[in-house]
Amino acid sequence: MRHMPTREQLIIDPPHIDPPRTDPPRDGARPYPGLSDAARARQQESLRKLRSELIAEGAEPGHHLPELERRASTWPATPGRRRDFLLDTGAVFSLSSNPNLLVDYIDLLDRTFDASLLIPMVVLGEVITDEPRDVPIRRLIDAVTGGREDGYVQLTDEIAKRAGALLYQVRQSPAPIDDIDAPIDAMVVATAEDLSADSAVTILTTDPEEIGALVGVTERTNIAVDVP
Repeated sequence: MRHMPTREQLIIDPPHIDPPRTDPPRDGARPYPGLSDAARARQQESLRKLRSELIAEGAEPGHHLPELERRASTWPATPGRRRDFLLDTGAVFSLSSNPNLLVDYIDLLDRTFDASLLIPMVVLGEVITDEPRDVPIRRLIDAVTGGREDGYVQLTDEIAKRAGALLYQVRQSPAPIDDIDAPIDAMVVATAEDLSADSAVTILTTDPEEIGALVGVTERTNIAVDVP
């Protein structure tokens, strides 16, 4: 039986040293893949509105917030409050299906960080079924994206290639890797690595072992991994 890590062990908190791998400064050919300041402000308003609606429908805020704040205090960071939260498939399912958790996450983002929620485009293929059960998922996605392209992170050829390299390196190690889920997980981590050139990043995932192993390959010190 595989040993399951404690919650504290699921937080990726590497030493605060200069990362061996440094990306060149972004230029016009390599724009920041996250939200612009205007799009971030639109998303924050949309998420506040969703929080109010969920509370009006019976969600009870505050149950998860103390634990979320405690865990957030351990995440490695870069100067300032800016942080991108990248959702994998399991995180989208978890947040959309648990209104109490979702309202507290929105509160955490609003009170503690200059934050945005981002969904890699590749995750949509795993969470949308066009069945009635999609309703809470689409509601979350609509709040994240504002009915626009905001909130999605496109899969570029550079990110896809980097995902392949990360996955290859992890497969040379004894880390636990699922052959079915690993390619999508690698694309999520490659996306986080790209975002981390400009912002601290937290990957929310229900598979912290695999995501954590992939993050370890990046050698980035400002990417955290946490469970929703």
